[in-house]
Amino acid sequence: MSNDQTRILLVDDDADTRDVYTHFLQESGFVVDEAENGFDGLQHIQQVKPDLIITGIIMPRMDGYEFVQALKQNIETAQIP
Repeated sequence: MSNDQTRILLVDDDADTRDVYTHFLQESGFVVDEAENGFDGLQHIQQVKPDLIITGIIMPRMDGYEFVQALKQNIETAQIP
């Protein structure tokens, strides 16, 4: 799979952090989706399944640890790096 087809979900509550990573990743040819917290990330994954997820740790509603735990408990998302 070439990187122009690779979809990345970026989950972080800091808009500036998301902007920096999104800009860099898009410039590198990746498709980037964003979510503000783990809860929103899980909702997004129900609609569009990413090839890779990058997440922050300290976030409101659902932190990064809870988010990853929820991903690993779901057979459809458990193998997403």
